[in-house]
This record gives sequence, C-alpha cells and structure tokens, in this order.
Amino acid sequence: MSEEKTQGKEAQKLPSDTLTIEINGEKLTTKFPTNGQLMDMESMKIRMSGGNYNEIMNGGTSALISIATIDTIVAFRVLFTDYCDEKLTVPFSQLSPIDTRPYIAIYLKEIKPWLSSWFSVLSSFPEEQAEQK
Repeated sequence: MSEEKTQGKEAQKLPSDTLTIEINGEKLTTKFPTNGQLMDMESMKIRMSGGNYNEIMNGGTSALISIATIDTIVAFRVLFTDYCDEKLTVPFSQLSPIDTRPYIAIYLKEIKPWLSSWFSVLSSFPEEQAEQK
C-alpha cells in the first residue's frame, strides 16, 4: 500500500462505538448496532411504512415528518430497547405527534448524526478492500 494511503488510514479516526443521550434527565447509552440489528432496523422501516419507505421519502412535509417519526421509532426500539419496554407507558405508535417531538429532536440532533458518521466509515470499507487486492 502506498505511503499516502497508509497515512490517510492513520489519520482517519473512527466515530465512538457508544452513544449517550439524555431523556427526561435519564442518561441512556447504546453501542453501535450489530449487523443483525442494522438489518432489523431496515426491515422495521419497511414494515412501518407499508413497504413504501422510499416513496414516502420523496413526499411533502407530512411525508418527511412521517419518515422522521419512523426513523426515530426504529432507532429507539433497536438501540434503546430497555427504555422503550420499561419507561414508555404506551408504544411509540400510540403516542401523539406532539408527544413524539422530543424523541424526534433527540434522534435528529444526536442519534442520526452518530449513525451517519459510522455509515460513512462503513461505506468506504469495500472500496478500500478492493484497492488492497
């Protein structure tokens, strides 16, 4: 491997494998999802959207709110399962949109950027492997 690529690899820092968020004064920590959890997340998005996740993404304002809600519910159900099982008095799907807003805010400000930083790293992996062969 060339020196430039080696230096680039050394300079690249991985995102934290854990994330801590705070909800109602309670700190919750999770690890980056396993392969199985990542697949579960994608399957849940498709199920929750009636198989129309991609179509909904291309919709208007209400569709974007629906996507944010779906992504939030999926992230919390997979990454913070214990919180959902023990602290929520009703399932996310039964909360009002207003009651869901604080969770969406946490998802958009903290969870989504963390996941996205990992997805950026992971998406470069196959390319690097091909260069090494």
